[in-house]
Amino acid sequence: MASRRIRDAVDTERTAEVGWAFSPDFGGRGFATEAVTALIDLVFATPRLRRVVAQMDARNESSARLARRIGLRREAHFRQNAWIKNEWTDTVVFATLRSEWPTSL
Repeated sequence: MASRRIRDAVDTERTAEVGWAFSPDFGGRGFATEAVTALIDLVFATPRLRRVVAQMDARNESSARLARRIGLRREAHFRQNAWIKNEWTDTVVFATLRSEWPTSL
């Protein structure tokens, strides 16, 4: 159904990167929203982490909608910075801070 991950970025940044992949067969039922929200809650349960980022292929509108829906803010758009599926593609970056995350307030 899904895959999720957390990767600690550079320790001095106190930032974690999250990523996800969900089967379209399970779309529209709220599973992705619930899973990624829980994942970010887990990140912020670690006191030393203060920021979460998610990077994705700019063509992946479903993931971008999910990021916006759960409250991540789009912070960057890198043009043709990744070679994916035999072509150069853009990457978008979404992020939130502990102070902005609803369960951390």
